Amino acid sequence: MGNSLFWTAHDWEKMGLVNSLVFLTGAILKDESLYIYYGAAHNRIGTVSLDLKELITEIKSNSHERKLQYR
Repeated sequence: MGNSLFWTAHDWEKMGLVNSLVFLTGAILKDESLYIYYGAAHNRIGTVSLDLKELITEIKSNSHERKLQYR
């Protein structure tokens, strides 16, 4: 999965019109959290939130490991 920010994790993201597909549709910054809205399997919409400082730190570290925790 490389350095992907998003990947399929739930059955409803893996099964649909296009299996195993997630794609970003928008984002909102509120306080210190980034809320990301995304489409899944071409038939659902989901949202995740991330601590913005954690996201920036992770991007800067250029790590190949997944350390971010979605809320």
